[in-house]
Amino acid sequence: MDNTAVRAAQLDSLKKLRAERNQTQVDATLNALTAAASASRGEQPSENSNLLQLAINAARAKATVGEISLALEKVFGRYEAPVRTVRGVYASAFG
Repeated sequence: MDNTAVRAAQLDSLKKLRAERNQTQVDATLNALTAAASASRGEQPSENSNLLQLAINAARAKATVGEISLALEKVFGRYEAPVRTVRGVYASAFG
């Protein structure tokens, strides 16, 4: 598989998507998602605070998964897996 060709095709696809979509609508859906996520952290949720529904609305407006994730990351941050060293996993087998 030619990774360079795959990457180029994906970038072309994103460029086409961004050219075809209504950016004002995308921005509005992403801002609504960020606002609802922020509200969910300390306030009483409203009827418009269903994050899944808001993410679906953003996707229907042709927001990318990365843009949707970034809208939520602004509030919740990015998960970072802890790095741990595991020792002795095979000790009993080779004991």
